[in-house]
Amino acid sequence: MPRDKIYTVCPEKIFLCTQVIELSSLLDAAIIGDLFYWLAKGERPWRKAEDYAEMFKVDAKTILRHFDRLTDELKYLSRKRTRLNNGKYGAYKFSHNQTKSSKALLSIYKGILQNSDIANDFGEFNQEEPEYKEVPSIQLLHIGSITELKCYKSSYLLGRLCWAEVARGQEELFFSSKSHFASWSGLQRKTAIRVLDKLKVKGIVDYDCSDESLVVRTHSCRLHDFFTSYMDEKQEVRKENLMSLVA
Repeated sequence: MPRDKIYTVCPEKIFLCTQVIELSSLLDAAIIGDLFYWLAKGERPWRKAEDYAEMFKVDAKTILRHFDRLTDELKYLSRKRTRLNNGKYGAYKFSHNQTKSSKALLSIYKGILQNSDIANDFGEFNQEEPEYKEVPSIQLLHIGSITELKCYKSSYLLGRLCWAEVARGQEELFFSSKSHFASWSGLQRKTAIRVLDKLKVKGIVDYDCSDESLVVRTHSCRLHDFFTSYMDEKQEVRKENLMSLVA
């Protein structure tokens, strides 16, 4: 198959740009994360709306609306669509464009591939602070977890919590309020609490809330193992990069 007609497979994980989550939406960030990963590798990914509908457990019309937004409104991407021999439309072929936002995203994802974001890949931690203050530029969305939970937002929030617990070596995460928790999650307040409650009903997450704090804890799950393994590997890469910089 020609290089510019490669069809990407469903990934194990997607790197999410936190800024896109905050400025646009989690679903936008997930689509961008998949496409720009391949663009950063020099590929031109082909995707159908149905691909993402299945991946993120939403309907295809929702994905098409996000395609329109990401290409026509935000100018993050360009797309082309060809007709098949039977006259029907096939998949979209995506590419980056020359806008500042598109160039910035391409640079970010090239940096991820090159493991160059040494200073910020785990965020900033202050051991003296009682509250968790992670400020990471990148999050991870585990695709297998979406399949299990049937909800990409639940998968994202659970992964965010597990990564935080693994990163800090803590069994509980402390927040000053629900608003603080929502701000940390990158989601809208009502959405963040609704998804947290959904995870609690499933028995995956538990929390205690008072006027002064919100304490969240996750129960043992596959995402703990996933993030433990991922961060061990990432730390080794960091050590190698730092040693090469010193040399």
